[in-house]
Order: sequence, then C-alpha cells, then structure tokens
Amino acid sequence: MAHARRVSSPGRTAARRGRAGEGLTEPGDLRAWMDARSLGHGPLEDVVLLTGGTQNVLLRFRRDGTEYVLRRPADGAFDDQIIVRETRVLAALSGTDVPHPRLLACELDRSVLGFPFLLMEPIDGVVATEGWPPGFADDAEAMARVGVSSVEALARLSRVEPGRVGLEDLARPGDFLERQVPRWRWQLTSYEQVEGYVPLPALPVRTVERWLESGRPPSGAVALLHGDAHLGNVMFRQADGCALALVDWELATIGDPLLDLAEFLVCWPGPGGGGLCTEILPLAPTVGLATKEELLRVYGEVSGRDVSGIEWYEVLAAYRLAVLLEGSSARAQAGRGDEATGAVLHRVAVSLMEWAADRTSCGIR
Repeated sequence: MAHARRVSSPGRTAARRGRAGEGLTEPGDLRAWMDARSLGHGPLEDVVLLTGGTQNVLLRFRRDGTEYVLRRPADGAFDDQIIVRETRVLAALSGTDVPHPRLLACELDRSVLGFPFLLMEPIDGVVATEGWPPGFADDAEAMARVGVSSVEALARLSRVEPGRVGLEDLARPGDFLERQVPRWRWQLTSYEQVEGYVPLPALPVRTVERWLESGRPPSGAVALLHGDAHLGNVMFRQADGCALALVDWELATIGDPLLDLAEFLVCWPGPGGGGLCTEILPLAPTVGLATKEELLRVYGEVSGRDVSGIEWYEVLAAYRLAVLLEGSSARAQAGRGDEATGAVLHRVAVSLMEWAADRTSCGIR
C-alpha cells in the first residue's frame, strides 16, 4: 500500500484486505471489549491486515465510522513485553511535542484475546521507504524536509525527561555507554547456540569492539531513546514531507540520545550518510535529501546537544544494528523465519560491521 493512507507498522512491506477479525482469536471478544470502553458499536469493517513485521501483527479497521489500528504480538513472537513497553511509551508521550501515534486504549491481560494488544489512532501519512508519493520527489523543499523533520523529532524526544513522564524505571543499572559492548557481545555470542548459524566475520567484530571500548566517551545525557531510528520508522505528511509520527517503539529505552541520531545517520541514504540499509530500507530517488551536515546542525540546534563526537556513536550504532539483524538471520537459518530474508539480513549485518571496522581504521575518536 505504498502511496496510500498508512498506519504505524513494523514492516510496512505490504498490506491486504482481510476478513473481519482476521488476526484475532475471536473478533466478537474484541467487539465486547470495545463496547465496554465506549469505542463504537457494531461489527469490524474494512479490515486491512498489514504485513511485513516479524514480531507484531497490525490490523486497521473501521467501527461505527471511526478507524482504529490494533497492534499485537505475532504468533510465536518471543516476548509479549514489546507490546507492554510500546503501550507505556505511547501513553507517556501524550502531551509532549514528540510526534507519535496516539494511544486510544490497551489491554495487557492475555485472557481477553489470548495476547496483549493496543489500539492506536491511524495516521494519515506515508512511509518514504515504501516509495515516494507521485510527484513528491520533484518537490525540492519536501525532499529536504524529510530528513530535517525526522531529526527534529528525534531531538524533541531527547528533551523528554523520563522521570517527568513516568518512565524512569526503563533505565537499567549502571552506565549506559559502558554496558553497550558487553551487552551486544553477549547477544551476538548467544546466536552460536542456534543450529546451522553462520557467524559474522570475527576480525571486524573484534576490531570494532576493542575500538569502542578503548575510545568510549564520558557518559553523556540520559534521556528517552526510540531505539530503532531510521526512515522506515517515520511517517510523513504527503503534502510537504513533515514528520507526523515516529512509530514502532518496542525498543525504546533510556540512555544516551546521540545513539538514536547515530543510527539514523548510519541508515541515512542522503549525502554524507552511511546508506548502509538500502537493501532492507530501499529509497529512490534520493536527490534533494538533506546532507549529514544539515541534519547534525538541526539536531544540535533543536536538542541543544553537542554532536561533535557523533562518529563514535555511529560506529556503536552500526555494531548494535548488525547484532540485531543477525538475530533475525539466525532464527531464519534455524528454520524459524524466511530463509531468503535471513540471507539478506545477514548480508546487511556483515556490511554494517565491516563499515564500522573501516571507520575505526581511520583513527576516529
């Protein structure tokens, strides 16, 4: 459904119209739940199943003249807590200036439908990585605004104080930056237990880890992080390229917000960006996109943060993202996911790690 009215979803690679209640254990149970909360009356109509994500199922539907988006864990998803976390974060962001999907209601008790779920308000926007709307790429101002408005949204997020919105308990004990390499090294090593797993090349992995540890900057600010910042998780207004919402908050955490900016830059397909994820986040054309220097300037101005040391965070972001992609690749190699998709993710993970290793050889500090 590229170019069509979309809602927040994890994969956003396709959508199809389904039977009323498709993806639900029993649609009547949802209707009764919604009745009890005065969320319309009657049947679920115009149901659209959004596909592409591996950890969530999303349904868009209409009831009593109002549109809703239901998000719930996918069958076999490893952790219901992704819904719990996203619900908490969306609720906490209400009243802030961070663009996000508006949470309408949630149910974390599995006994209702067999899984936790939340209802969100649909967003009348587009996702750039699904393809530009007709004529959009010819509008130079709109193309430039895509990147600028994205980092403005991330900068606004970096100003949210977790304690003021009730999310202070998302923080884990210890220094955030000090935890990063041990945490992701442990996760990468855990994949070796997966039968048939083909690991990342050892040399670039060890090179990056040593470099990150030896050059780790002093602990910076502590703020709310999105945790998965890239163009595929931003919805834009079709008319002018303004960011309407950051979506997919299941990896949100508390830490140094420059890591969000760094991941966005590592994936950024515009001038000066890493452009390392185009195989899984395709975007064309890219003429007119803001430069990395412009994005850094805007983020610094809006957030009030020093971005002069962003290169270290970019290496960390590439390392972390490679490990995350390897997790999905390992599951596919073990037969718990699409084999072809797993191969693509592994290829991108290798590119990310090799890019990070190349950056360390440049003597960046």
